[in-house]
Amino acid sequence: MTEYVLGFAYCKDYAECYRVLLIRKNKPAWQAGHLNGIGGKVELGDPNPQWALSREFKEGCGLEQRPEQWLNFAILEFPGVAKIYCFASWWEWKLFKTAHTMTDEEICSIGLDGIMDEPKALANLPWLIPMGLKAWCTPGPKILKIVEVEGCGFAT
Repeated sequence: MTEYVLGFAYCKDYAECYRVLLIRKNKPAWQAGHLNGIGGKVELGDPNPQWALSREFKEGCGLEQRPEQWLNFAILEFPGVAKIYCFASWWEWKLFKTAHTMTDEEICSIGLDGIMDEPKALANLPWLIPMGLKAWCTPGPKILKIVEVEGCGFAT
């Protein structure tokens, strides 16, 4: 089973509006042109998913965050196929706005109020993005495990 990491970086901008960093995907083909969180594969040698996300985030948008500053808020599991660890972190606007494209995929800063109406967002972003922000802002443990059940979609 392939393991992936998916990160959502949040901040409040100069107008006190919540924002999230996303990436406009070129690959894989089924995601091409769509917005997604920033991340990638957990590679051999990555000590844990948080470390993998920290590495992937730096490679994707040039921002560096210590692994322990990423909060794992959900795990999406597709049995026998993939496991996706979803993380959230908080950034100061001054640093957040320096994110820039480091690959052939565009980095986008999106207002949270606009994500629900974004036609090119992957279908899970309208619920994953607010879930990540809520997890970050609410004290206590909270990893939601979501498992695809064959023929039925997802079960929690």
